[in-house]
Amino acid sequence: MRSAERGDKGVAFTMALCAEVAGKLESQIEELRAEIAERQKSLADHYSGPWRIDQRYQRNALVTHRNSLWLALTQTDAEPGSGPHWKMVSKGGKPA
Repeated sequence: MRSAERGDKGVAFTMALCAEVAGKLESQIEELRAEIAERQKSLADHYSGPWRIDQRYQRNALVTHRNSLWLALTQTDAEPGSGPHWKMVSKGGKPA
């Protein structure tokens, strides 16, 4: 086999491999875009407004309390910041 033929086959193999990898990456990127869109929608769906003392919150509920955003880690009626049931997501409008 001539050197040029081997070079041509090597280039063709590399091009085919790149096309296969690019196709797989594009598929994964589309899946991630869909997941991001779902999570963004999900966050908006979980926002329950300002924390209220007379309300019980489901796991993953988001509330504002004392100028911060809180995520319920469990079902709870506890005040955000008073125990392990809440995680501060944003403190005073800044990432926590």
